[in-house]
Parts: sequence; structure tokens; C-alpha cells
Amino acid sequence: MTEFVLVEYGDLEGGGFVPYVAEGRPAPPAPYTAVATKLLTNVPQPPEPADDGFRYPMWSLRRVDVDGEPHWCFAVQGRGGAFGQAGMCQFLFAPAAFNPATLWYGAVRLVRADGRLVHPEAGEPSDTWLRPVSAERLSGALTALFAGDSKVVVDGGPVDVAATIGALLSVVPLSVVDGYVWTTCLVRRPVQDSRPLVTGRWPEELPGGNAGLRSWLDRAPEKPGTPVAHPKTPEVVAWLTDLGARDLSLPEEYAAAPTLADLAELIATKQLDIDPADVPHLLAKDDPRLAIGRGRELVSRWAADDPAGAITRLVGSPKLSPQLTEILFDSLLDAHVHAAPGTNPALFPPAAKAVAGWEAVLTRLLRDRFEDRPRMVEFVRDYVIAEGRPLHDGDAQLAHGRWLTALGVSPDDPASGIYPVPTARIVAEIRERRSLGSVGRAFLAAAADPVAQVRVVLDGLDSVPPVVAAEFVALCPDDRQAGEVLTYALDRGQARAGVAWAEKWLLEVHDRVEAGRRGVVLDTGVGHFGRIDHELPASLLVLALRSELAGLGAADALRRKVLTDAVAKLEAGSRRGHAKAKAPAPHLIVHQPVQPAVAQPPARPQTQPQQQPRPTPYPTEPTESLDTRAPWNVDVEEAATKRKRRRLPDLSAHWPLIGKVLIAVLVVALIVALYLLARHMLQR
Repeated sequence: MTEFVLVEYGDLEGGGFVPYVAEGRPAPPAPYTAVATKLLTNVPQPPEPADDGFRYPMWSLRRVDVDGEPHWCFAVQGRGGAFGQAGMCQFLFAPAAFNPATLWYGAVRLVRADGRLVHPEAGEPSDTWLRPVSAERLSGALTALFAGDSKVVVDGGPVDVAATIGALLSVVPLSVVDGYVWTTCLVRRPVQDSRPLVTGRWPEELPGGNAGLRSWLDRAPEKPGTPVAHPKTPEVVAWLTDLGARDLSLPEEYAAAPTLADLAELIATKQLDIDPADVPHLLAKDDPRLAIGRGRELVSRWAADDPAGAITRLVGSPKLSPQLTEILFDSLLDAHVHAAPGTNPALFPPAAKAVAGWEAVLTRLLRDRFEDRPRMVEFVRDYVIAEGRPLHDGDAQLAHGRWLTALGVSPDDPASGIYPVPTARIVAEIRERRSLGSVGRAFLAAAADPVAQVRVVLDGLDSVPPVVAAEFVALCPDDRQAGEVLTYALDRGQARAGVAWAEKWLLEVHDRVEAGRRGVVLDTGVGHFGRIDHELPASLLVLALRSELAGLGAADALRRKVLTDAVAKLEAGSRRGHAKAKAPAPHLIVHQPVQPAVAQPPARPQTQPQQQPRPTPYPTEPTESLDTRAPWNVDVEEAATKRKRRRLPDLSAHWPLIGKVLIAVLVVALIVALYLLARHMLQR
């Protein structure tokens, strides 16, 4: 940007306080250097260096002539730190055609973090020194200007004063800007420039404060200025304050006003003649006067009194300007935030359907207002789902989940941290699907106390499917809590379904949990059957033995052999027991004895052969009689005893094997007892 010229004075290289040209930059034209040299008298250095002086910037803006052409000059003063021990002055010149408010804002953004100014072509703008505008400070400064004060003192530190000056430059006519010197603070009283000034005070944190300067600023001017006598001056000041506080500038027509009195008349005539009854009509025409000052105040008041009308206008056509849309929505949000519990003046869902299209418009406006997710989450938490708010009920949140998701705060996402664990929803899902869904799993995993939430879910279930129980175990941070959850679920199911259910349930849960948690399932099962004084099922005993086997080393060959054989025999016995339980009852074939033949008289010869009698059925094994009656010459009781003895197998050949089995069972029982005793002692 060739229209900008930067002239610097300093002693950065030990050659005295002389013009300084940064490396790689061309020397400034001589006329600009000459003007800068004259300005050194009115832009002096602080009396003492301060390494942190850059934190209290000394900036100023004034109109100067360069070769007979009007220019704006933005000056930076400093001493210490990056400015050197002797100090430094920097002067940035721009043509008078350049808007002074824009120049001030742009130059402030070109000041580096160390306080020095860089040329617009050599530096990147930053927001290091930008601050929000204080409406109170701005109003005070405007009031002083309209009162004709020649020394307008702005409260606050230099950075805050800089923000106020930037707003003032945007809301007063160019003629007023031209007639004042604007500075964040003075080092001493102006000597050669007698123009009135707008300034802040010397920072108390910096050394070298000038008591005489302070008293001069507080003293009434020798020649009082001429105040603006318009009857609506306070309303004009309020209108301008609202404009500047929202980083807006005067329209060109207003900025061209010759004096502040002319500006007051213009504003009073065109901006302050609006009545409250005119608001709906002016909104229909999208009148720009409603966007600032008194018009803005009237629009806000109307929207607060008639929120339904404001909503209808936001949804209707033609569309409002962004400024009026913002004013109406601000008023609606304010009404919503301050609404009494149970009321919904801004028609948030579920009441949004009362005005067609409002839900979509509301979504867009909220997303524009709360661009970053943390602010949106905070708003939804405090003003949408909090107690007394429209979507406090969990069912209502679920019913309007799409709308909440469109805001970026889905009720299915626990990451926001604002929704409670939907335990009722999880219970219903488990009952219906016999499994834990992804939403429930995510909420339980993210809960501050997942075990407590799992207990709430268990209270709503008659029984817990093994696959769900395994997931509950995985949610527990340690084995102790996992055991508590399993015990709680097992006790509830046992009371309803009995011992057989408990055995089967434990086996399925054991198969589904991760390997590191299977010991918890086994311990829970053993403890459960101990509490109800019931013998441990063979299946759990097998699991216990296998658990012991898994912990044996290579040196425990004997124990491994004993436990392996015990497991095999227990499993074989269990299979035989199941087989007997399933085998059908035997069907006995009773032999009917053949009656002796009775002599018949000879029959007369017949032409047809006689039909032979049917043979008597015989047993499948003819060598073994099925007649259980005792012979006639044997005592009945003796015969019965012999029959029982014949049915018992001869075990004499198997005594060695039986002895080994009994020894194995005793060893297993001893190991299990020692295992349980050791675990009990460790748990204590």
C-alpha cells in the first residue's frame, strides 16, 4: 500500500536520536521526514525507560499537512524494551481521504506484541491490542464533546482508551475528528499544537508521572467551548453510543455534518421521531432506522411485549435485514432466558409447531448465535433442558432429538455431559432386545459412577441376560465392583428362577466376560451358593478346578495330574447323570406261561385245513426266563434275595480303581477347601 509512509526516530544503533530505516525498507520521502521532525516536540519520549512500558501504549492521531496536502498521522511513542533505552517515535502517514476510524483500527492491528509499529506492507495484522468498547466510557466522552469541552478525558488504561477513541472516531463527523488531537495518554502538555484533545491519563504503573499534567487535565479550560443546545442532545448521545458500542459507523450523510449541532439535528429529525406504534409498520418495510438508537430500543421493547408477533415477523417474508433480525432474536432470547419456570414465550420446542417454520428458523438463529459448541452446550443445559424449561423431561428430549441434534447437542451423545444416564430407556431396551444398545453402553461408560447407574438399571429388570451382565462387568473399574454387580443381579434372578437358572446363568456369563474377569464370575458363583447353603454344582466345581489348573507351573506335575483326572471324572459323572435323566423308562415284556393242552375228541374230517393257533410270544433272549416267580420248592424270600444279588455287579476286580478315585476326590476337596480359605483370608 504505497499511500502509507512510515517514519521512525530512535537510537537503536548508538548514533543518536535520528531517523531510523528498518533493514529492507526504502528511506521515507523527505517531506514526511520533515513533518515527523516537527512533531517530535509534541510527541516526546517518556522520562524514564521501562522494560514493560509497551504494555501501556502511547498512541495518537492528528491531521497534518505534508507538502500542502492534508494527511492523517498515527504516532507511536515508547522507551525501554523493543524501543531501546533512548526511546523511539514512529509516525505512520496516510492521505486525508482515508477514513480516520479505519486508519486507527488498522494501525492498532499493526502494532506488534512488543509495542512497535510495522509498515502495512511488512507486517501481518493481529488482534493483540483490540478490546471491547465500554458503552459507559463512550457515552461519557460523547457527552463531553457535545458539551464543547476542549479537554475530554477518557477513563481507563491506555488500551481501554484506545478502544474508546476508535469508537468515537466512527460516530462523530469528520470535521470533529479533524479539529481534535486523539491520544491514549500525554507525556506532557502540548506545546505547539493548541487544538482541543481527547486523551487518557498517565498510567500509574509507569514511572515518571507528571503531577502538573494531571492538575492541568482536571482544571477547567480557560476558554469554555460552545455546547450543543439541541433539546434532544441526550437522546442523540444515546443513539451514537449504541452505534459505537456495536462497532458501527455513521452513515455518510451523517459523517459529513459540519458540526455536532448539525449532526444532532439530523439524528433528531430522521432517527428519533419514531413512536412505539410505528414499529410493526416499519418492520414490514425493513426500515433501517429501527436498527440503531431509539429505533432499536423500541423494537426490543415491542418484541418483549409481543414475542409471538416477533416470531411471526422472523418467519415471514420479506426477510428482515441481518441487523433487525439480530435485534428481534436478541429480544426473544432475553425473554426466554428470564421466563418464569414452566413458561415458554419464545416458543421453543415442543411449542415451536404453533408457528409454521419457526423450528427451522430458530435452529438457524441459535447456530449463528452460538457458533462454538461449548457455548451451545451451556445454553441448552441452562435454558432448554433444565428444570422448568421446555425440554426438561427425558421423553420430551427423545421426542425432539432431531432438533437437539441439529443444534449439535444430541440426547444420544453423552460427550456433552449435560444429559443424565437414560436408565428407563436402557431398561426398556434390554427387556425388548435382550441386549444393551450402543446409546446405553455409551452413557453408562461415560457416567461418573457407572456401578451406581448399573444398579438402577438392575432394579428395573426381573433378570439380566448373560450378554448384558458381561457388559456390565466390563463397565466396572475393578473386580470388587464387578463382583458386587454380579451378586446383585444373581440374587435378584435366583429369587425368581431358582438354583438351576443360577447355575446356567453363571456359566453363560463366565463364557462371555473377558478372560481377566472370569475369576470374578467364579468367585461370585461360589459365594452365592455358599450363602444359600446349597452344594456347589458340578459345573462350577469343574470351572474351579480348571482355574486351579491354569495357575499351575511345570513343577506341579502331580497336582496337575490329580486335578486333570478329577475334572475328567466330574465331567464324565455329570454326563452320565444327564444321560440317566434323559433316558426313557424300560418297557418290561412279561412272559405268559403256556397252558397245557386239553385232549379234544377227534374231529370229523373237513375239507378245509384247520387254522393253526398263534404262537405264544417269547422274550428277545430265550436263554433268560422272564418268569420271576420262585420254583415251588424254594422259599420266596430266599429267591428274592438271590435275585437281588444277581443284579449287583461284581466290584471285587475294581477295588484298586475305586480307591484311586476316592483318594482323588479327597485331594480335590482338600485343594478346594484350601483355595477358598486362602481367598477368604486375602479378602479380609
